Order: sequence, then structure tokens, then C-alpha cells
Amino acid sequence: MKPRPTNEPIDTITRRMYGAYSGSIHKWDKQGHPVTFDLGGQIDAQLAIKTLKELAPPGIHLNEGMVQFRTYENEMLNYLIRFQDAKFSDAKLGGRRVTSVTAVMDAKHLHMGMITSETVDLLKHILAVDQSHYPELLHRMVVVNCSSLVMLLFGLLKPFIDSRVRSKFIFVNPEDTNEVLKSIIDEEHLPQRYGGKCSCEGGCIYTSGQDGTVSHEAKEHEERTVEVHVDAGKSSNRTIAVEKGDMVVLEWETVNGSDVDFEALFKPSESQSLSQDAGSPKIVQL
Repeated sequence: MKPRPTNEPIDTITRRMYGAYSGSIHKWDKQGHPVTFDLGGQIDAQLAIKTLKELAPPGIHLNEGMVQFRTYENEMLNYLIRFQDAKFSDAKLGGRRVTSVTAVMDAKHLHMGMITSETVDLLKHILAVDQSHYPELLHRMVVVNCSSLVMLLFGLLKPFIDSRVRSKFIFVNPEDTNEVLKSIIDEEHLPQRYGGKCSCEGGCIYTSGQDGTVSHEAKEHEERTVEVHVDAGKSSNRTIAVEKGDMVVLEWETVNGSDVDFEALFKPSESQSLSQDAGSPKIVQL
């Protein structure tokens, strides 16, 4: 089997999103289900939204990028489930089937500033993807280190969660978090931060920016969208660095169909000015 190219749009989305994300797939529970850990209170929600806006093509809502990111993660989990199923269906291991995952959401450090209309909207789209296309992927959702804020957020999302999915939610307060997780996951597979004995090299659970290998910053010449809001009668200046072969696409959306006047100034970089006689900057009136 040939590996697929790693320069597709989903690879850009995933790399950039992991710069704001904290969580990992980490081993399995006592029944063989792969376990995902999401450190919800350590996710940089505003950075994630900013990144999705930059990655969205003009005219496309940022939720589209979130849908692609979530689908990619769910497909990865499907492969892991199939692997675990093949492993645990062996008669020597009890012959049991593995068809879903145990998800652990850690709400520690979750604060009110993270709950905005945009983040709630993103969560609704995540739920829509999971329920429409991966309804049986979840074995159980264990929300640990819960506070009253968690229940407030759950109350906002509850109308959008199918009753079958809601029945899989387990809410655990901070005092009981470690013991509940130990009842679900063997201690040798449970990270030390939850009272377990596992201490993977580099850390059991990835946190954004922990090693510098994942960045939310756009790579050189990587496509990105920049939004500029200008009030009627006002003006705005933007500088965009480009190289030979780069393309800049400008699109406008006006409130009342008003005309938009603009001009583009093309100026060589300092290195180009020193290496050749570029002449005067050119202004193009469009």
C-alpha cells in the first residue's frame, strides 16, 4: 500500500490545529477500547478559531475546516478500533469485540472566557458530524474534573445531542476523577497525572506547544485567508509579502451593494532593490 501525499489541505488543517489543541489517543481501557484524552481546559479556543478563519477559503465558513479536522480524527480512530478488534477478538484474549472508543474529556482549567458563540457553534458542528456519520464510534464519554461551568455548557448543547449519545456521558467531580478513571483503565495504562503508573517518554498526553514540533503558524507560501473589515467611508491599508509565482485573490462583501474603491502598490523587497534596479514602485488603479 502506497502512503498518501502529506501536502493535502487536511494535512495543513491538522498541523495548524494541533498548535492550539491539547490531547492524545493513549492506549486502551480494561475492555480494549482505544482511549482518547482531550484536555478541554487547555485548548486555546480563540487560537483555534483564528486558525480556522485563516484556512477557510474566501466565502467559506470556518466550520467547514472544523468538520474536516473532526472527520480526519474519527477516521484515525476507526483504524485503531479495527486494530484493537482484531487483537481482542483472539480467543486467547477472551474473544470480545471492540467497536468503539472511550473518550475522556478533562475540564480542568475550563473558564467562562472560553465559552463564546463561536466556540459553542463549533461544538454543535462537531456533534453533528459525530452523530450523523459516526453514531456508534463512542462507547462512553467520561467528563472529569467537572465544575458547574461544565454543566452550564452541557445544558447549552444538550438539545443538540441525541438521547442515545447523552446516555453515554459520565460526569465526574475533581475529588473522584482519579478513582473513576482507575475503575475504567488499568493503572499501567493510565497517565500519572490521573494517579496511574504510565509515564510515556515525552508525556502521555500532548499539550499544544510542548515540544515546538507543532506550530499554528502558517508555513512560508502556505495558503491562508486574511479578513479585513472596513466601515463605510473609511479606508484600510494591508501589506502582503509575496514571492514569484504567488497568487493573491481579493474578494469583497458589502452590506448594501456599495462600490469598493482600491489600489494596489507593488514594491520590491529590500533584497531585490539592492540586487537590481527595480525602478519606482508601481501603483495599479483597479
